[in-house]
Amino acid sequence: MMIKYTKKEVEAVLREEFKKYEAAIGTMTPEERKELHEWAAARNSAYDNPCLLWDDDGHPFDFITALRIDEDMRSNPEDYHFGGPPHGADNDSEPF
Repeated sequence: MMIKYTKKEVEAVLREEFKKYEAAIGTMTPEERKELHEWAAARNSAYDNPCLLWDDDGHPFDFITALRIDEDMRSNPEDYHFGGPPHGADNDSEPF
């Protein structure tokens, strides 16, 4: 059986979750705070992210962590592996 929640119930849960998250996350830049508020205003959880970034256990990173990882990946792409052979791998070798 699927439990249905009213729009007000969902918004109340997200609002409370947002307050706790914002208090716990610590320091944010003004731009990070702005983006977090926009994300939450669109009725998204602060414990999810639009970047589709997950930890090694398959759980989504929270919004600010994902935002920071995304920025770092854009600024330092050489530090990340995006598929294909790893940097420095012998590209002439057979895949199997």
